[in-house]
Amino acid sequence: MVKNEIIAKLNDDSLATLRSAYGHWLYERDVTRYLEKKRDFIFIDVGAALGFYEWKMKPYAREMHAFEPDPVRYPLLVKNVRGISSVRTYQIALSNVNGVCDFYTDFTNLSGSLKGEHPEKKFKSPPIKIATRTLDSLFDKVDIVKIDSEGSELEVLQGAVKLIEKCHPEFIIECHPPHSTDEMMVEFFKQYDYKSRCLGHLLFKKE
Repeated sequence: MVKNEIIAKLNDDSLATLRSAYGHWLYERDVTRYLEKKRDFIFIDVGAALGFYEWKMKPYAREMHAFEPDPVRYPLLVKNVRGISSVRTYQIALSNVNGVCDFYTDFTNLSGSLKGEHPEKKFKSPPIKIATRTLDSLFDKVDIVKIDSEGSELEVLQGAVKLIEKCHPEFIIECHPPHSTDEMMVEFFKQYDYKSRCLGHLLFKKE
C-alpha cells in the first residue's frame, strides 16, 4: 500500500488502513522506534494527518496535542483518535504569528499547505482562511515536537523560540524543499546548541 491509497478509503472505519500505510514508510518506523523508548512525555504533533503518531504513542505519552488544519484530514483525525483520553486535537495551523492566513487544499488530497507554490502538489482550488497560532502562545512546557507542515516547518520553529530557550524540547522534522530544507533546519538550531541526527526525518536535540 502507498500513501495515496489512504485517499480512496476516507470513509473506512478501520484503523488498519492507517497502520498498514504508515508501516511501509521506513522513516516513520525509525522515528516511532526512537519514541517508544520514551516515557511520560508531552508530545506535540504538528501536521497530525490521520493520527498515526497518536496511536503509536498512546502507551508512552502523558499528554498529546495534535494539530491538523486541513479540512479533509481534521474530521478523520478526530474520528481516529476518539477514545484516546490523552489526545487533544486542534484545527489550526502552527506558524510564527497569531492570526489568520491562507491555506491551500484541493479538498481531495490529504496534504494541504500554507505554501501556495508547492513542488509536490498542484492546488486547483482557491485558498481558504485558517487560524494560526504559535507554539509559544499555547504551551509553557513540551518535551517532544514532531513537525511535518508541508513546507512551513521553519515558521513553526520561529514561533517556538521561548519554548526552545526554556525547556529544550526535542524536535523531529520532515523537510519539504524548497520551502524547508535540512540545511535550513541545521542553521536554525545552531544558535541553540542543538545537535542533529537522522532517523529518516531529522532529530534535533539539546546535548
